[in-house]
Amino acid sequence: MVETQASSEEIEYRSSLPAGYRLGRYELARVLGQGGFGITYRARDLQLERDVAIKEYLPTALAIRQNGTTVLPRSTKQASQFVWGRDRFIAEARTLAKLDQVPAVVRVYDFLEANGTAYMVMELVRGESLDARLRRTGRLPQSTIERFLYPLLDGLERLHASGFIHRDIKPSNIVLDEDGYPKLIDFGSARAAISGLVQGSTAVWTPGYAAIEQFMSDVQGPFTDIYGLAATLYHCVSGAAPQSAVERLAEDRLPPASRVAGQRYAPALLAGIDSGLAVKVADRPATIIQWRVVFSRGGLQAIVDDTRVTERQPPPSREPRHAPVPPTRAIETSKAESPKPDAKPVAPDAHRGRKHGFAYFGIGAIVALVGLVALFFLMRPDLARLNRQHAPQQAEALTAAQTARKLAEEEAARQAAVEAERRKAEEQATQRTALDAERRRLEQEEAQREAIEAARRKADEEAAVQRAAAEETERRRSDEAARRRADEEAAQRRSIEAAQRRAEQEAAGRAAVEAARRKADEEAAQRAATEAARRQAEEEAAQRAATEAARRKAEEEAAQRAAAEAAQRKAEEEAARRLAVEEAARRAAEQAEAALRLGDSDRRRVQMALTMKGLDTFGADGVFGPRTRQMVSAWQKTRGEAVTGYLTQAQYIALTAELDRLQARQDEEKRLAEEKRLAEERRQKLEDERRAREQQAAAAPQPAPAASANDNPFDGVYHGKSCHDIRNYCAYITVHVSGGNVTGNWKIQDGFIPVALTGTIARNGKIDLYIAWRSMIGAHLTGTMRGDQLQATGSFSDYRGPASVEVMRQRRPDERQN
Repeated sequence: MVETQASSEEIEYRSSLPAGYRLGRYELARVLGQGGFGITYRARDLQLERDVAIKEYLPTALAIRQNGTTVLPRSTKQASQFVWGRDRFIAEARTLAKLDQVPAVVRVYDFLEANGTAYMVMELVRGESLDARLRRTGRLPQSTIERFLYPLLDGLERLHASGFIHRDIKPSNIVLDEDGYPKLIDFGSARAAISGLVQGSTAVWTPGYAAIEQFMSDVQGPFTDIYGLAATLYHCVSGAAPQSAVERLAEDRLPPASRVAGQRYAPALLAGIDSGLAVKVADRPATIIQWRVVFSRGGLQAIVDDTRVTERQPPPSREPRHAPVPPTRAIETSKAESPKPDAKPVAPDAHRGRKHGFAYFGIGAIVALVGLVALFFLMRPDLARLNRQHAPQQAEALTAAQTARKLAEEEAARQAAVEAERRKAEEQATQRTALDAERRRLEQEEAQREAIEAARRKADEEAAVQRAAAEETERRRSDEAARRRADEEAAQRRSIEAAQRRAEQEAAGRAAVEAARRKADEEAAQRAATEAARRQAEEEAAQRAATEAARRKAEEEAAQRAAAEAAQRKAEEEAARRLAVEEAARRAAEQAEAALRLGDSDRRRVQMALTMKGLDTFGADGVFGPRTRQMVSAWQKTRGEAVTGYLTQAQYIALTAELDRLQARQDEEKRLAEEKRLAEERRQKLEDERRAREQQAAAAPQPAPAASANDNPFDGVYHGKSCHDIRNYCAYITVHVSGGNVTGNWKIQDGFIPVALTGTIARNGKIDLYIAWRSMIGAHLTGTMRGDQLQATGSFSDYRGPASVEVMRQRRPDERQN
């Protein structure tokens, strides 16, 4: 796993384990990346003292984290799918752990199960992803491509030989170290298994780098990884990702690499890219070995500088130089292009010479015939005169000519038959030569196929030898460790036996000294007997003291056990009291929330407020389910209040007030635009009425000017407020009356809320108003104008509470009195 720098906006830490968490012998440091299938951490191996990367199995579509650590399935229905995917994750870890020596593939050190899920411990790769390199440089030179291409081919070949497929090769999953050496990370096998079970799960593949069989859930194999690597190489030489395989299947608009890259890269490299990018599986190399054959045609040497090119080749055609071959015939095609030294194919110039000879012969015959016809017409008069002069001779000559012509025709027919026989013989010879060439080509293909099969068998044998050598090395290490343990145990036994012998020798010496002492003290037998009695008494006293000490120790242990049991009972009672208090608080909060009598729109507003604060409730459906309760608890915890999952009145007001402020800022521009539109409509209406009055006055003058319909005695600006106990706030109202039309808005404390007040005031002072708030609150108010005071009352349909408008007009200095 690659270690990269990421901002807090790019990584979601909500469901990750905290920094410093101990997972076996590993201590987590921070989050490296997070996706729909799991979380990757940077960690420290405390036993081996090295940095590692740990990948946690946590598919968000199947499981959630509870209590900060435990991973549980989202439902009983998804439990079997979660367990099945976890088993695939562990199987993938086991397989990758066996590929320890595979080049260019990230190493897996260990895997373990904890917290209800599984973890994969991997090598921490330091470097830069190929995707970042391409974003910085656009294209890569051929030397850089060669540096990482060969190790990737070796690694994929070993990977495929073990029956494993990556399934998600793309620039972001290839990491380059300082020397340009690659590492392939983030295998998609377990994710592919899960995505087949979970509807709507995150796709394993990336458009542009995924083969067509990944879109269609078809059989996948090494040819799938070949397409992904070929698409990555296409990005390296063209500077952009290729067209999606699905789009190419409908209409292939992807120009080949040999066209977009020009002469900046070796033709063999471009041919290999084009063959690996074939949409159909049958047109793609089936294995890495077959793909190497395409790359090896001409080598991967860099093209010389354009200034040294003496002759520019014409632009390549749409098809690659080496056309893609089906998987089962790729090796045979490569053999056909490299004939054996003893092969003697027919030179094409020989056939071309014979064809030209036939053409020249026909042209000559036509020219001769035309010449004879022209000569006949030129000599026709002379022939007529000669015929008259020499009629008898002409008859004889005619007979002779007819005889000669007949002989000539027979000779021509014979020559034509000979020529046809000769052409037939040449065609048969040509066919035999072509058949011989085809037979030699097939023999060459068979020989090359046998050589490749022998090379494959040799590689398999070498791999088997290497595995056997590795197993033998491991067995030797195990035997060596067992031998060292046996030697250490034998040394310990010898040291113990030596200590026992020294003790026996010391005991024997003491016995000899004691015997000598007893023999020397035979005369003091009474004194020895007294001394023995005294020693016996001391031993009895020591035994009694030991018994008393054992009794006291037993009493102390019993007291300690009693204290521990009392402490445990106290802790259990304390926990029970806490649970009771929490349950009582939860019930009280539930009752308090029920007392609020929150309607469907109230609950939707709460869900919208939580979601806008980053606590996603998975929608605003007006139903307080487990997810909403969980987000309410999280919000209460951030405020340092009692975590109950139920809202008090103060908490509800705080949440809705925050929602009001946020929505007010979002809807302010809409409100201003709407007011501007209404004002423009009113202005246009007044202007139209003024023009109509002017036209009427000009058409039919009246004896006395009548009051205009728009000249309402209540026009002006009014200010006031409206308080509502159910919301615990007062709204400051501004009302504009112009020509009997009413518009206005409400202002609450620190900002405008999207409330529009519209309606009419008749000339007799009758008021008809309507309050609208985002189609969530509706109130119809009626009233009467009294002097400079505007009063209207009604009710809010969504909250079942009263509503009122009471404002006083503020005159301008030049405004007339009513």
